[in-house]
Amino acid sequence: MQELIGLSFSNLQQLLADMGEKPFRAKQLWQWIYNKGVTDFSQMTTLSKPFREKLSGLFTVSHPKIVTEQNSTDKTRKWLMAFADGQQVECVYIPESEPGRGLHFHSGRLCPRMQILSHRHTENDAQPDGR
Repeated sequence: MQELIGLSFSNLQQLLADMGEKPFRAKQLWQWIYNKGVTDFSQMTTLSKPFREKLSGLFTVSHPKIVTEQNSTDKTRKWLMAFADGQQVECVYIPESEPGRGLHFHSGRLCPRMQILSHRHTENDAQPDGR
């Protein structure tokens, strides 16, 4: 099964278009995954039941697992996170006075899958266009 976390919005649109789905489905699915953090297709209740069943037979949505976590006395936090495909990303939260500027990602491959983490730590909504 293919993992949906990590696809750009345009790749998700194309994937669903190739399945014969209408363009608005990509935005709906993006919002469930990145704005609401839902990983179980059966809980995506604004999607039709047949579409949810089709998705669950073809795709997965999985959050990264925290491999290690370090906390510093200055409130800086660092996590090493692993994805289902074996890729790992180091995330560092550095407290800053300006909201939304304290989370940094370090990896050989930065990707849209980090949107979900960025959303949780900055409390900003991930945009369907990948911004």
